[in-house]
Amino acid sequence: MKYEKSDSSSQLKDAASSYQKAAPYINIAYTLIASILFVGALGWWLDDHFTTRPIYTVLGIICGLFLGFYNLFKVVQKMGKEKQ
Repeated sequence: MKYEKSDSSSQLKDAASSYQKAAPYINIAYTLIASILFVGALGWWLDDHFTTRPIYTVLGIICGLFLGFYNLFKVVQKMGKEKQ
């Protein structure tokens, strides 16, 4: 029985370690998607408020893309510095 417990705790530690290593990459994906959606929704709201249909929505999505990729660039640079 002790062998099974130590084996399962070892598997849990391995899984936790894997999730910890994957966390920055998961964060990058969520941040990229959230920035596009948030700024795009802000543009959609501005279009609805000013009745200028796709102008602010398109600008919002483009700005969200730039913000998301800027954050991606910063995180990748930070990860590169941590490896050195």
